[in-house]
Amino acid sequence: MLFSSPRLLDAPLETLIHMFLFAIASDPNPYWEVLGRFHPLLLHFPIAFILAAACIELVRWLAGRRDTMSASAGFCLWAGLVMGGLSVWAGWLLADHNDMTGDDVFWHRWTAIAAMGLLALAAVAWVLRRVKGRDWVAPHLGLLLLSAVMICVSGHLGAEMVWGEDWVFAPLETKSAPEVAPSPAAKEKQTPNTPPSEPANASTPSVSTDTPVASNAPLPVATPADPVVSWADVQPIFEQHCAKCHGKTRQKADLQLVPWAAIFEFEPEAWAITPGDAAASWVHQRITLPAGNEDVMPPEDKGDPLSAAQIARIDAWINQGAIGPDGQTPVAPKGNTP
Repeated sequence: MLFSSPRLLDAPLETLIHMFLFAIASDPNPYWEVLGRFHPLLLHFPIAFILAAACIELVRWLAGRRDTMSASAGFCLWAGLVMGGLSVWAGWLLADHNDMTGDDVFWHRWTAIAAMGLLALAAVAWVLRRVKGRDWVAPHLGLLLLSAVMICVSGHLGAEMVWGEDWVFAPLETKSAPEVAPSPAAKEKQTPNTPPSEPANASTPSVSTDTPVASNAPLPVATPADPVVSWADVQPIFEQHCAKCHGKTRQKADLQLVPWAAIFEFEPEAWAITPGDAAASWVHQRITLPAGNEDVMPPEDKGDPLSAAQIARIDAWINQGAIGPDGQTPVAPKGNTP
């Protein structure tokens, strides 16, 4: 793991489960990693089985059919328990092998485990219901409904990890009308002596923003003599191209690039950005790799490569000290200084 975090060790139970599951899959044989990659396939089965069992039992409860048990609901309950256990295991392996951390990963993982725990208790209540009869109908139904709610929450968090925050309701958000370019006739009416307007971000290096980095072209490394570049100039680049995997809710390889304070959260040796030296910064080294390189950032399947102007802007900001939004200078956190 390139970037280690004490957050991985702040939950003893999570640490024990992590050590147990990863010890099983620590064999260099890649088949364990393949099992983890089956998580997107496996997860749909327990969701469907659990919701089906809960709906069947709820309908039977409302219809007053509480003295008999549904074979279909029983099958869905046990199938959901088995498939859910496999899905949780595969998901844990997938996160470990891909160094996935962050709030979304944490809550997605533990809501799924909570759902499986509630479902296991519902299975116990199902057995007791068969043995002792009607007295266990309500506990069985209650635990099953709670498990259904938790599996929906976990599924929603997992979807946000893949598709982005508030992806479901994003189409309902009010969108501002697109700007309309002036017509040629309107341009002709402009005063001839009026100087052309300055670009919106005149302080950034003057490199075309529409030019992607060529795979074999030399890449610029900005120097401190370049125009001043602030965090406000580079934050949109990180949010657009990096935050999906290295943002507030998900930190792949335990790396977070927004907000500014998260970049310098740990000891300086673990910083992905070296203030004052863009060329020595891990971020610069990754975003300037040639297209097609397996380590290039962002990966080809995650987004478009950064343009030369965007790279120059990031480099200039780093070389000028990687100053924060309020003029903060990166410093080692307390307790980590020698």
